[in-house]
Formats: sequence, C-alpha cells, structure tokens
Amino acid sequence: MRFITYVLSIPGLLACTAVSGSDEAPFWVTEGPFVDTPSVSLEVPIDTLATKLLIEVEINGVPKHFVFDTGSPSMVSAEIARELNLEIVAEARGRDAHGAIVESGIAQVELTVGDATFRKLPIFVTDMSTSKASCLWDGVLGSEVLPLCA
Repeated sequence: MRFITYVLSIPGLLACTAVSGSDEAPFWVTEGPFVDTPSVSLEVPIDTLATKLLIEVEINGVPKHFVFDTGSPSMVSAEIARELNLEIVAEARGRDAHGAIVESGIAQVELTVGDATFRKLPIFVTDMSTSKASCLWDGVLGSEVLPLCA
C-alpha cells in the first residue's frame, strides 16, 4: 500500500504534494480513470439542495446520491465503501483548509453518470459521519471526470 500526502488548501481543492516510496506515479493514477468512448456527452438530472448540486450516480452498479463539485476530489463515505466492499488501494494523509489532519483511503471504482461509465476512477474513502449533512448525500463527484468529458 502506498501513501500520498496532500493539502486541501481551499475547501475541497486537492493538491498532491508527495508520494512516498517512489518517484513514479502510483498505479491507481496511471491505469485510470478512463471511459470506453472517445468523447463523452451526457445529460444528467440535477437537484439542488441549498447551494449544493445533487446527482444520482451508480457506484459499482449501486445507485447513490452524490454532490457534484468540480473543485473537489471524488470521495465516498466510509459507510458506503464498507457496504460496497470497496478495496482500499492506497492511504492518504493531509491537512484540510482548517489545518486539521485528514486521513482517508483511496479506492478505484466504476462510476456511472447518465449513460457514461468512468472506470478505475480513484475515489477518496472518508469518514463523513461527523458532517451534519452526511445523511443528505453519499459522496462527491469531483474533478477527476472533467478531463474525460472535455
């Protein structure tokens, strides 16, 4: 298992600062994410809740509600990760925008949005149980999908 160090300098913005153990990118970065089609165009129904955009996705074939936030890395709650038996392929440790240490696992998933399936999408597995809004969504669909849809 590899470890990365990251800093969340703006709420939800990920900046990778170091990968321990090697100068090479870890396999979960180099082998994915990808889509089966050369270009992706999709329509996704979006609900709004306060200032959040909510979409329905399928993570490893199971429907879930995610916040759509292109300024954030993709992440899923630890509870959902356990429910889906997601394999943790790496661990990450960093500081959030408030200076608190944040530790999370990294898994690779298949994530379907509309008619497009993103394969081997790296997703942070994090404890969302302390969030007051954790009962409203199961995870975050973040910036990893943008280059695949450009």
